[in-house]
Amino acid sequence: QIASGEQSADAVREIARRMWVSPLMGSGWKTVIVNECDRMARPAEMIWLDVLENLPRRTVVIFTTNDAANLSQRFRDRCVRLTFESDAAKLRRPAEELFKAVWRRETGTKCRSAVAERIVDEAIEGDKLSFRRIMQAAQQALFTEPRVAAAKGVQP
Repeated sequence: QIASGEQSADAVREIARRMWVSPLMGSGWKTVIVNECDRMARPAEMIWLDVLENLPRRTVVIFTTNDAANLSQRFRDRCVRLTFESDAAKLRRPAEELFKAVWRRETGTKCRSAVAERIVDEAIEGDKLSFRRIMQAAQQALFTEPRVAAAKGVQP
């Protein structure tokens, strides 16, 4: 993940280098989340243009933005643009199902409903649900839930 305030050319070069390292656990997929990419410096955007042309296998880069118009047309043309709704009332059930699917895929076990509900609750602010927060919480939960941690030999 690259935070919005850390989108320099050097940060992009470093994350691009790390994308070529194979994960030691999980499904083998790597996901890079670039938050508020519309705030990145032009040199960083130019490096991303090259990186996107030559991604490693099983790698996904997700750029989040509140203002895509601040990105160059060339950059936008290299991305699949998706608009998301964030109404928590409408998205609660699908969010829980997404979390459970990620859990099953990564652990091979069924996720307890209470865990999924807690994760989704933590990702709701006001009446908006953040899938980014769900995935961040999922990453942490995979190491802190007692039965998963025990199976991985990690102290919760």
